[in-house]
Amino acid sequence: MEGSMRAVLLAILLVLAGLSAAWAGTLELNPRYEPKRFQDRDTTVDPDTSVYGIGFGSTEAEVLAAFGEPQGIIVINDAKKTLLYGQSHLFTFRNGRLKELIVNDHILDWTLSKQMEEHRFFDRGKWTVKPGFRKDMTFAEVRTLLGRPDAVPDHRYVFDGERSSITLRFSRWHGQSGPEAYRLNGFSIVHYGE
Repeated sequence: MEGSMRAVLLAILLVLAGLSAAWAGTLELNPRYEPKRFQDRDTTVDPDTSVYGIGFGSTEAEVLAAFGEPQGIIVINDAKKTLLYGQSHLFTFRNGRLKELIVNDHILDWTLSKQMEEHRFFDRGKWTVKPGFRKDMTFAEVRTLLGRPDAVPDHRYVFDGERSSITLRFSRWHGQSGPEAYRLNGFSIVHYGE
């Protein structure tokens, strides 16, 4: 038993050594915030076409040119990669094209998010999702915008656009009841266009 445990530990150490040897780049610990890049940027998300003026289907290079270096990169698999901007925005690429967006108060673990610097554009909650959803709207306001007065208040509401699937995420506010108790705090979009 002891010998097999040593073999497993040795294998793990060899893998870690190989990974660290394969890393040839430098790790940027403090991506620069460039105010000019965001000065007149549109804060609208259209689930069927674009995110802050950048079209769904854009390449990773086009998103980097628009928003600068991300705070983090997560490689999910050979075909799927995400870029983390601020504490709240996760841009997902499939086969090199922007296909998904997740926006939430904090994408990562809450404890880790609270240690991160706020990104002045992404983390201020100034987004608007067409047809007019905004952070902290009540469920009642959202269902009025959707024209669905019978929608039942919950933590999530999913609906389809012309070329997308949208999930609205709500937090329940204590001390309130009914649709007023649920406030919009984030959303995700999966885009099905070209």
